[in-house]
Amino acid sequence: SVAIILTVTLLMVVGVTALVISFTDNTSDSSQMDHIGGDFTLQSSRGPISLSQFRGKLVPLFFGYNHCPDVCPTTMSNVAEAMSLLTVTERTQVQPLFITVDPKRDTAEHLGKYVAFFHPKIIGLSGSSDQIRKVAEKFSVEFFRDKSTDVEDSYLISHTSYLFLINAEGDVIDLMSDHTSPSDIAETLRQQIPSL
Repeated sequence: SVAIILTVTLLMVVGVTALVISFTDNTSDSSQMDHIGGDFTLQSSRGPISLSQFRGKLVPLFFGYNHCPDVCPTTMSNVAEAMSLLTVTERTQVQPLFITVDPKRDTAEHLGKYVAFFHPKIIGLSGSSDQIRKVAEKFSVEFFRDKSTDVEDSYLISHTSYLFLINAEGDVIDLMSDHTSPSDIAETLRQQIPSL
């Protein structure tokens, strides 16, 4: 009888879990993404850049920093490779942006060199700590300095690592990660590129 009770309990747990997963799937990204995003203006190595400048284009947007040891270079490499998988015409409709979460070390000029290493189309954006914080809040991005790694100016920053996809109207329509393959990123971009 103990075995029967355990089996029934297990089935109940599995059933509840399935309902939770189903509910989460059905209400997931679209409803969550309705509440994130918005226009902003930050500094690039070429001068001030606003998200609204790219209306009519797709914008893959990532928050990271130059000294990031793994997630940031992986994601930027994936974005760069995805760009190379697009046709020249398709690439004209896509503008990748990289916003630093470490403005203390990442000046606009420094970021310009960093992102150019991955792909010439990627624009790096910096600003004051307050400006960066406000833009991050718009996208529900969290970041904090890892105190356990603090050694003067050598430290790590933990941060949200989504790759946001912003459509031609300026709305966030998809979230990808550092595990999203270049081919999957390219295919997602290709499906969302405005009619040429």
